[in-house]
Amino acid sequence: MKKTPARNIIADRLHKGFVLTCVAVTLYGVGHLGLRWYRYFTVLRPEAKQRELMEKQNLLAEGSSEMLQDSAENLRGNYKGHDLGTKVKQDGALSLHGVKYNRTT
Repeated sequence: MKKTPARNIIADRLHKGFVLTCVAVTLYGVGHLGLRWYRYFTVLRPEAKQRELMEKQNLLAEGSSEMLQDSAENLRGNYKGHDLGTKVKQDGALSLHGVKYNRTT
């Protein structure tokens, strides 16, 4: 007995090609996503945590007494615009009505 070819050989071959293409694209996509996932957890996430830690340390350093320097020469009160007699000298010493106060850190 002779084997008879299928009615739609061309349609079967096109379908098989399409299915193999879909499988290949899926495997490539899964591999690509796996590499991105690996890079995120090994490179990007640690860098982001380090950057966040540095930003927090910079904010803390900005608030520390070594970073803050008062550049005002006269401190004035809001009581009817009168000068309270407070003066800050260049060396950081504070004097109030002639009495000198040293800053302690």
